[in-house]
Amino acid sequence: MHPSLLELKRRIIKVESGLDRVVDKMTKFDAWLKVISGDLGTEKGQTLEDLFAIALP
Repeated sequence: MHPSLLELKRRIIKVESGLDRVVDKMTKFDAWLKVISGDLGTEKGQTLEDLFAIALP
């Protein structure tokens, strides 16, 4: 394989690896946000939204 093609392949693999880590972190953040927010689509989430709305001036 040509040296420049080999370097390109290495860079692509590095980018793909970094992208996999970002996607993993985003997935974990999304799960954390759902836990913290009470998954706003649920009854618990609706109650949280109602309480928040009352607190607004």
